[in-house]
Amino acid sequence: MWKEYYNLNKHKPLKPLIIIWATFLLFITILSQVLPARGDKVSISTGFLFGLIFSTFIVVFSITFAFLLGLYNFRRKRIRFNKKNLKSFFDQSNFKNSYIYQETKLRFTEEVKFGVINDIPVIADIIVGDSKFVRFQFLVDSEPIPKKRFKELTEEFKDHNAFFDIGYIFKKISRESSASKIETELKSFSIFLLSENFKPLEDK
Repeated sequence: MWKEYYNLNKHKPLKPLIIIWATFLLFITILSQVLPARGDKVSISTGFLFGLIFSTFIVVFSITFAFLLGLYNFRRKRIRFNKKNLKSFFDQSNFKNSYIYQETKLRFTEEVKFGVINDIPVIADIIVGDSKFVRFQFLVDSEPIPKKRFKELTEEFKDHNAFFDIGYIFKKISRESSASKIETELKSFSIFLLSENFKPLEDK
């Protein structure tokens, strides 16, 4: 699995990392001249060498830690997606593996599931910190919603355990739910969205 994760992320650009590394290097070198230990002047070459070692350590450590943490979450999510009830739902509803953040410079690629419910594109994901639920993101569009109606919809969404978020709508379902229950809840909510004049978002 780590090879797959590595291949998904090896193309991430190095430019941001080089900038961070150079910033640390410059900062430590300047600091060694501004704040000499006990009044003893530190040579620029010594300050530069210390900065080189320190900045390289910080960047390598940060990258390694972030990569391993991302790999851990990637593996944990896949294990949960392959649990019998979720796998059964994804297979029956024709949800396929998909990937997000592939072109994002400062985030590692993550695996999600992508499918269509009543013509509405849906992304299934498990979020760190809320891992008892599968979060189904409904990719919909609509005309501008009046403020009063928006508040009413927000309350009605609560009956579906659904929420507005920045740029999309998502519904949470316990990852222990049966495949049939997940399918029923998603179809019911999709029908509700269509009845409220939400339309499938195109080109997603």
